[in-house]
Amino acid sequence: MAPSGIHIVNFVIRLIAAVHLLFGVYSMYKAVIPPDVMEIDSAFSGKFKYLTFWNVCLETVYFWFAIVDSLVSECSDNEKKPLRKIRDHYFLSVVFPLSSFVSFTFWVLFAVDRELVMPKAVDQFFPSWLNHTVHTFIVVYSVLELLTSYHRCTQTIYKQCVALWIVTILYVIWCHIVHYQTNLWVYPILNELSFPFRMLFFLGCLLLATVFLTIGFYGNNSIWKRRIEKKSLDINSHNQV
Repeated sequence: MAPSGIHIVNFVIRLIAAVHLLFGVYSMYKAVIPPDVMEIDSAFSGKFKYLTFWNVCLETVYFWFAIVDSLVSECSDNEKKPLRKIRDHYFLSVVFPLSSFVSFTFWVLFAVDRELVMPKAVDQFFPSWLNHTVHTFIVVYSVLELLTSYHRCTQTIYKQCVALWIVTILYVIWCHIVHYQTNLWVYPILNELSFPFRMLFFLGCLLLATVFLTIGFYGNNSIWKRRIEKKSLDINSHNQV
C-alpha cells in the first residue's frame, strides 16, 4: 500500500527534526563557556546537568526511533507493530510534555529576567541559533509530530503520568547531586530561593509538566479521533457507491 500524503509529510518532519536536533545536541555539548562567565557550566557532569540537554537528547532519540519505526512499518504486515507502541508511549509521556515545559519555562523566565536562566554574557559562547534549536524548535517539532502522526494510547492517562514523574523526580535528585558535588545550583534562579520555596518551585514544575502532558494526551485523542472517524465515513461512503 502506498503511503498517504500525511505519512510522507510526517516522515519528512521527523527526518528534519532528527538531523537538526542531533546537530543541536552536538553543538550544545561542544559549546565551551568559560568558568568566569558561568562557573557551573564546566563543573561536575558538564552539559548533562541541564534539563535542556536531557530533553534535546531524549527528543533526538525519539525522532530517530520514529524514523526506524516508519521504515519498519512500511516493510511489515504485522498489525501489532510493537515498536509503535513504545514510540507512542514515549512521545506522549516524555517528549511532548518535557519539550513543552522546557520551552515554556525557559522563555517565560528569559522574558522576566534572563539572568535567572541564561546570563547575557553567555551569548558569545552560546549563539542565538543554538539557543532556539534547544529551546524553541524542540516544541515546534513536538507539535508538528502531534498533528501529523496518531499516537495510540490507553484510555487512562495514569501510565503516561507515572513515566513523566519518574523522569522529573530523577532530574530533581540529579540537581541536588550536582549541588552537593559543586556547591552550585544548575540554574541561577535556585540561588534566589530558600529550601521551602525551592521545593515548592520543583513541585510547581512537576505540576506544570503534567499540565502539558494532559494537553498532549487529550489533544492527540481529540484531533485524531475526528480524523479517524472522518476517514471511516469516507471509506464507508465509497464502499456503498
